Amino acid sequence: GLSNLLTGYAWDVPMCVQPMKSIAAVALNGELTLEEVTTAGILTGGLIFVIGMTGLIEVVNLVIPHMVVSGMQIGLGLKLAGKGMKDIQKLSWVDSPDCILLAVACSLLALHWLRESS
Repeated sequence: GLSNLLTGYAWDVPMCVQPMKSIAAVALNGELTLEEVTTAGILTGGLIFVIGMTGLIEVVNLVIPHMVVSGMQIGLGLKLAGKGMKDIQKLSWVDSPDCILLAVACSLLALHWLRESS
């Protein structure tokens, strides 16, 4: 995670985080074991580091059409959102700190801050 933050900051692009979203989507669906998720994260982080340091990320950006990247982002976003909606259905409204009321309050606060920054 720290290497993704550093590389994203250094190159001022969020692309380095996108492969981790793919791993997260698969991991949240329970399709991989803990060891497989850990291995995928380490290998992906290493690969992103190498292609970033060697400048090959520019070749990747030229070879892979922007529409493919956008499509993957949308697909993964929808998959993660669907998983989140299923998980929220299991929560109570106010019985614990992890509840629907807190989620609604945080969402409203985020929307308020988003409106102020515009």
